[in-house]
Formats: sequence, C-alpha cells, structure tokens
Amino acid sequence: MKNNSIFKLLFLVISIFFFNSCRNNDLLTENETYNTSNEFQLTSKTIRLDQSQHKVALSVVLEKIQSSPNTFSKTTGGDVYIDTDNITYIENGPNYHTYTFNLIQNNSSDNSSLENIVLTPLPDGTYKELLVSYKLTKQEKLTLQTGGYVNIKDKVTTTELSKGTFTPHSKGAGITTCGFVETYTIRGCSDIHNGVSTHNENNTSEWENCKADRKPGVHMTMTYRCDFINDTNNPGTGGGDGSSSGNEGGTYVPGGGSTTPCNGNGIATGPFDPTENVGDGNCTGIPTIPTVTLSTFFLYVKSLPSDLKNIINNPSNSAFYDELKNYYDANSSEDSKKFITAVLKVNLPNTITATQFRKWFLDGYSQTFLHNVTLLSPDKIQEYIEINKEIETSPYEEEFIKETNEAFVAFTSYADIDSMTDAQMEYVINNNCCAGMFIQNFIHEKTKLVVANYQFNRKFYPEWSKRKCLWEASRETLQLLLDLGGLVPAIGEVCDLTNAAIYYSIGDNLNGSLSLASSVPVVGWLSSSTKMGVKVVNKTASDIGSRQVLKWIVGNDGFIKFGYSNQLRKVLKLTDATKQAHHIIPWASKIQAHPVVQKAAKSMNAFHLNEALNGIPVASWRNKHNHFDYNDLIFTKLEALPSNLTEEQAYMELMVILKKAKQAIINNPNTHLNDLVF
Repeated sequence: MKNNSIFKLLFLVISIFFFNSCRNNDLLTENETYNTSNEFQLTSKTIRLDQSQHKVALSVVLEKIQSSPNTFSKTTGGDVYIDTDNITYIENGPNYHTYTFNLIQNNSSDNSSLENIVLTPLPDGTYKELLVSYKLTKQEKLTLQTGGYVNIKDKVTTTELSKGTFTPHSKGAGITTCGFVETYTIRGCSDIHNGVSTHNENNTSEWENCKADRKPGVHMTMTYRCDFINDTNNPGTGGGDGSSSGNEGGTYVPGGGSTTPCNGNGIATGPFDPTENVGDGNCTGIPTIPTVTLSTFFLYVKSLPSDLKNIINNPSNSAFYDELKNYYDANSSEDSKKFITAVLKVNLPNTITATQFRKWFLDGYSQTFLHNVTLLSPDKIQEYIEINKEIETSPYEEEFIKETNEAFVAFTSYADIDSMTDAQMEYVINNNCCAGMFIQNFIHEKTKLVVANYQFNRKFYPEWSKRKCLWEASRETLQLLLDLGGLVPAIGEVCDLTNAAIYYSIGDNLNGSLSLASSVPVVGWLSSSTKMGVKVVNKTASDIGSRQVLKWIVGNDGFIKFGYSNQLRKVLKLTDATKQAHHIIPWASKIQAHPVVQKAAKSMNAFHLNEALNGIPVASWRNKHNHFDYNDLIFTKLEALPSNLTEEQAYMELMVILKKAKQAIINNPNTHLNDLVF
C-alpha cells in the first residue's frame, strides 16, 4: 500500500510536469546531437518545382496549403508565398525523400522567424505537411544565404499543419506526452583530403569560403517521440535505450538500443503512416535543412500573364529559366523586368537555345543594350536572331560580333536607318552604343562612315534586308576604324566621307579607272591625299561570312595598309581546321612596306595581300611557330629588283616571285616553309 501511494505521488508530480511542458512548448527538448558517421547517407540538393519528379503531387499539396487561411496562423500577417525556386530535396536511399520549401512573407521584419514547409511522403502518394520555424536574426539568415554555419539549437519549433495526424503507438496504461525531437548531423564538403572533408564540424566559421561542388551543411532530423510512464500491471514495456526494466519510466532516444535501427541514422527509409507505430522513434525521422530564399524571381514569374508564364515554366525551357533567373537576380530593376518580358513575348525560349541567348544578349552586353532591345518590335528582334544564327554557322572566325550587335540594336531601336538625320545618328553613336569603343572625337566622321558602308551594302546586296545591311555596315565601320589606327596622324585626322563616292569593282582585278593611283580618289578623306579603295570578293554570296571586301587604305604619305591578315582565310573559303591560310607574299611589315609591294598595290591590277592569288592552304605544321626564313627569302628577292620600276612593272615582277614561291610550296608538301629553296 505504501509503495502504491509513493507511486501515485510520483505519477502525479510527473504528470503535472509533462502537462505544463506541453502547454509551454509544443515540443519536448533534447540535448543537441551531432552525427558525423559515414553511416549517415543522406543526399540533398536544391531544385525548382519544375525539376521535381513528384511535381504533380507536390502542386496539389502546395495549392491546398496556400489556399488554407489558417495554415500560417503563427505569422504576423501579410501575404505569404511558397518559394518554388529554391527547394531542398533530401533522399535517404531510393525509397524515401523530403521536400523543404521556404515561406516568403510580405512586410516581415528583419528578425522575423525563418519559416519552412517540410513535406514527408505518405503511403498513398500524398504528403504530410510540417511547419518548421527557426528563430533567427537577420545576420543568421544572411549567413545561411552565403553558405555559412548557423547553430540552430533551441531555435526550432515544429508544428503539424494537420493536427492529430501523428498518433502514438499504444504503450499500455499510463500517461504519455509526445512531440518532435530534433537531432543534427553535420555533413562535410565534397573536397576530401586524407579521408577528411576540408570544411567540416571543426571549422564552421570558414564554411562560407568553401569552393567545393557540394558545400558543407547541417541536416536536422525531426522524430516524433513520446515520453511515458508504464502501467504497473504491464511492466517492462517501456521504450528507453533498451536497458530499462521493471516499473521504471523511460525516454526513447532515436537510434538507441543494442542494435542500430534505420541503417544508423534513425531516418525513415520509405513512406510511413503517422497513425501507426509512431511515438517510439523507430525509423520515422524526417530530415530537413534550414532553407532560405536565394532568389525572388519566382514571384516575378507569378506576376506574368498566363501565356508568358506557361512559356517560362515549361520544363523543356529549364535552361532558359536559369539564364533569366540569374540575370534577374543580378539586375532586378524595372528595365530588367521589361527585358525579360520582351524576351518571352517573342518566344525566344522556343526559338533559340539558352546558350545562344546568353551569347547574343547577356555575355558582356551593357544595360543600355538590353534597354534598347526592349524598344525593338518582335520582327526586328527575330531578324537580329537570324543574323546571329547566320554568323554562328559561318565556318570562319568572325570578328566584332558583340560590338556590331550593340551598334545594330542601338540604331534599329532609335529610328529607320533610311530616314535618320546625321544629328540622330551622332546621338546614337554618342549615347546608345559606340562612343566608348574608339576615340571620343570625330563622331561626325564615324557617322558618315556607317552611312557610306550601309549604302554600299544596299547597292551591291539588294537581296539583303535593310537591317542586315546595317548590321554588316556597322561591322565594316568598326574594322575600318581599327585599320586606320596606324595611319591617323597624332592630331587625329580620320576619314570624312561627307561628300565621298564609293567606287567598286567585281572580280579579281580592279578596273583601271578605279585604281588607287594618287590621281584617282576612290573614297574622299579629310586630307585630299588620303584615300581608300575597296574590292568586293564573291559578290553573289548571300551570307555575311562569304562576302568579303578587300580594302586598300592610303595614308597621307602614300603608304598603303591592307586591312587584317586573317581575312585571307575567308577569301580562300578555307574551313579545314588542320590547315592555315598562307600569304605567299608574306604579311610581314617589312614586306608590306617594300616599295615593290607598295607600287604593285597602286598598279592597274591593284595587288592586295589578301586576294586569292596570294593565298594557299598549307598544313599547320608547315607554318608552325614562324616562317621568318621564308620571309627573309622573299625580302631578298624583292631587294634584288631595280628601284626604278614603274607601278605596272612592279606588279609584273611581284607576280614572278609569287608564282615561283607558290610552285615551291606545292612541290614540297613535306617541307617546312622556312626550309624551302626556290
């Protein structure tokens, strides 16, 4: 009888303690437990909802949660959104997983709780929902965003969103109080040396510096557990750690006992029914990770019209979504939103690849360029795409693509090129695209050069659209301004094409009346003695890559420059990557400056270093490193010629040297150019 009285008193005291505990906290407290053993085999990653294989089932649950007015009763008011872009997906083997979603609340304070929805699968294919709140400071949340370590012990509250779902397994008569117990597991990063992760539980302060593919982190496991006092008529049924006996009370510690349950981590290995066999902690652990919002792009997507939303949310456009999300995160301005909307309105995700989009719109492009894109009509954007597709398929190494794209979009977004005044063009060059690419002076001359090149293309390529002509005119202007670099005097003389007329010839030779002799101006310049000549190669080509314009640029002193050396590859239509386009009369500066070459360029035949007759494809190894000896051999032959040759005689003598050199190259295919003798 005395023993019975003592037991009843003990029973009453403990009962009062537990009931008060339940009223003050929805959970029981448990000492922090860290598990760093190799048996803890969880895998986790961050995904979007569209990337989930359980998307349909998840969408149903999320819609129910979002539409339930009492779901977020613990929040402080304001609209609440479920972040579907930054979802933590955790697997414990092939048959069990959880999803963790962050909640974003409008008008929340910096120190408001971080709230997550955790979904654990049920046997019927649906999900059980838990609301997990972390009482964190603003700085702690920022630390999580940057991949740093935050100690969350004693800062966690776990709440069932559907009350009463978890039902403890019967332990006999007695009093039972139940709740979630949290245990924590630190996972090191994937950079492992001598079997130890570089970033682990011993250097949490350095986690933010981790560069490994898999960053370090903390998994929290929530286990629904019951504490109980056994019925004296049914002794020995307590949970405990496997060592309790008689009428002792006990507390079950997940993972305790003489054997290691659940493969050592106490976590469920498959969907489980929370109404059955729950409360003893047996393989019902639910893993999660404190999940923060890294991007609010998904909120912007929610605000889009349905047709645009459907385009970007299409799973087949996942890579495109990532590109737009990354851009939005870096530039979340109103202009950025307008740009994304413009991209979706012309359905670019279904027109070009994400890689093409990044290359033609994002990589290295300014915000001014992107703003100009938003001013383009859909058909102009589509033509911009078609031009870049054409350039992309060119077998040659194309130049100035980005710069030309910027100029093209700047002009096209401003006005029709045919009706633009000089003042309007100068405004575009100064403010919208190109002023920073070259010297800040002579904008008027640059304007005239763009116009002249545009008119040139319109005249000789009538099958091209106006915008295609403008695109290539912009590139020609950029190239020409670079060509002029060595000719423009220090005082800044540059081309002035205000009253210029562009002359041309088609074929291998210039017409005599269009020669570059000093008495025949081909293109006018600021200085009357400075001229430029052009020759169209392959006029019938419809694509930008095959069409080539050879240029002779004559300085005030009469010295001629020939443009850029890699143009020869296009002139020869050489696409074999194992071969190089070799200039038979070399490109070397001492050869270009030689009087014989200079005179030949001014002859009736107008020799050019990049014309087809001066080129030959050779195996790359024959050109490897250099061919200085070959250059010296050609130079010696030029030096041996009389100094008083006329321009026509110089051309003829140069052709003799060229033909001998070409024959030697052909006859000795296994000889390096430096070792040729002719």
